[in-house]
Amino acid sequence: MVGGRVSSNDGQGGGGGLYIYGSPSTVISNLVLSQNMASGGGQGGALYAETTTLLLTNLQVSQNFSNQGGGLALVGSDVTLVNSTFVTNDSVWPGTAIYNDNLLTIANTIVWEHYSDT
Repeated sequence: MVGGRVSSNDGQGGGGGLYIYGSPSTVISNLVLSQNMASGGGQGGALYAETTTLLLTNLQVSQNFSNQGGGLALVGSDVTLVNSTFVTNDSVWPGTAIYNDNLLTIANTIVWEHYSDT
């Protein structure tokens, strides 16, 4: 996926903006993910990825909300995040910008002004 905006969505249970499961290799670049929500106790307000390999470049992730991983929830995935900005995302549990339980490589990325209710 290259370019665009994913905004003002609600993914019941996970992946308010985008939900990726089991993809062998996914590249997402030049994308704005804003004001998305994973309601119903879900993870990944902007993006939920499970059991995948991801390359994320030039993302703007802002004002997203979920139970865990207000911006991104990365579960069992190998993720590289480059040249991205995370601003004012929120979650009930820790992981306001990014929740990750596997391999995450970050380069030249800004994570700024996040909140957690815990």
